[in-house]
Amino acid sequence: MGVFDWRAVRMGDWKATWIAEPFGAGDWQLFDIAKDPGESHDLADEYPEVTQDLANKWDSYADDVGVVERESTEWPAN
Repeated sequence: MGVFDWRAVRMGDWKATWIAEPFGAGDWQLFDIAKDPGESHDLADEYPEVTQDLANKWDSYADDVGVVERESTEWPAN
């Protein structure tokens, strides 16, 4: 994974995001954007099945379009 890796997928009012550390949690987070448009309350632990479903949808999308992930997590050299 590269340092700027970021993933997001929406389904209805649900939005799942994955943002690499140190900028994000380094894990999938889930938000109800109708009730929490600021994405301040992670619901992944309360709705693991929704989180996993959206993560699977991201994986399918990434496979379909050929998303290439970086192997290094180091900052690019200047």
